[in-house]
Amino acid sequence: MPATPGAGIMLGSLSNEERQKLEEERERLYQQLDEKDEEINQHSQYVEKLKEQMLEQEEVRFLEEPRFSISVGSEKTKKTT
Repeated sequence: MPATPGAGIMLGSLSNEERQKLEEERERLYQQLDEKDEEINQHSQYVEKLKEQMLEQEEVRFLEEPRFSISVGSEKTKKTT
């Protein structure tokens, strides 16, 4: 079944050689689509890994940062009161 309306009528007026060329071109284009789809999937997986690494780094940084900021805030409150 043709992918586009009227394509069957158009193909009926083509020679076998032209039909073969169009079929080869279509196969080549589908192969390119598959390759790009795989490339996009690989990039998406890489981005997800980077996001996970960033979250882990933020978590480590949060756990390692000194907790004096809370006490500094309470000292400011004491000084102004």
